[in-house]
Formats: sequence, C-alpha cells, structure tokens
Amino acid sequence: MCLHLIPEDLYGIEKLLPREPFDIVVIDGLDRFRCAEWSLRVISPCGAIILDDSEGYWGGEEKQTYPILELMRAQGYRRVDFFGHSPGGIRPHCTSFFFQSECFLFEGTEAPRRTIW
Repeated sequence: MCLHLIPEDLYGIEKLLPREPFDIVVIDGLDRFRCAEWSLRVISPCGAIILDDSEGYWGGEEKQTYPILELMRAQGYRRVDFFGHSPGGIRPHCTSFFFQSECFLFEGTEAPRRTIW
C-alpha cells in the first residue's frame, strides 16, 4: 500500500506520482475540479475515485453547477453517494464514489470481515 499527499496547488504533481496507476484516489482539497481531472489520468481501469463534500457546487455559487459530477459522467463513471452527518458536523455532507464497471470494490470475491468481540 502506498499513500501520496499532493500539495494543494498541485505543483510538481508529475514528479510526485508513480508510473503505476492507483486503485483508489481520494479528492479532498481546495481545487477539487483540477484534482478530479488529474485523477482520471492516474486511476486504474478497475479503481475508484472518492470525492469528499460532493454536495458542493465546485462550479461557483453563482453558477450552481456540478462540473466534477458532469466530468465523471462524461467519462463513463458510475456514482454511489453516501449522505449523512459527519463526526462533529452540524449539517449533512455527501461523499461520492466514482467507478467503472470493473471496479475491484464490487467484485465480492473476498469473505466478509469477521469481528471478534
């Protein structure tokens, strides 16, 4: 497992990322649209992209558009939304998972994780 934290301004992103595609990309930064564009370049065909606070317009309050959702839809990604209250939050938020039809998260080949109490 490898985790990469990318700077907010995406400066030098080409040098920071490995050549292999990622299985999961998490977008939770200021310039989320640019991050979403980059995620499409580095995600594996069976990977998933997680967008935190996807209920935000990210196209500007005056436009009230959802350019990230439109971008992912145009690239053939499906979406599952998880909507609810975050820990310590007052208002509900939405986190969206974007995936292609071959996403490894939906293979279901592994047994459910057992918890021993």
